[in-house]
Amino acid sequence: MKNDAMKRTAGRPRSQIDHNLKGKRTVEIITEETGESPKQVQRYITLTNLIPELLQQLDDELISFNPAVELAALKENEQKELIEAMDYAQSVPSLSGTKDEETE
Repeated sequence: MKNDAMKRTAGRPRSQIDHNLKGKRTVEIITEETGESPKQVQRYITLTNLIPELLQQLDDELISFNPAVELAALKENEQKELIEAMDYAQSVPSLSGTKDEETE
């Protein structure tokens, strides 16, 4: 949410825009403020692409962080199909199950 808010400067008075941050990417600013690595901040931002059902499962710790990041790359309809499959199979994906396996 902070990422989205920081990207919006239109309509804000110039006094509310921090000119010391000019030229920095939002991820860099958040990284400095939180102490997280840029990669980790980007992974958190990626989670915003999850549909609410998967995000809730992440919040409820039914899905681990790393698999959730991988699932966030799926299209919305694919995420919905996954939820249906998870409900049917009464299981949740693991990290090894979310990554494409290389073929020999």
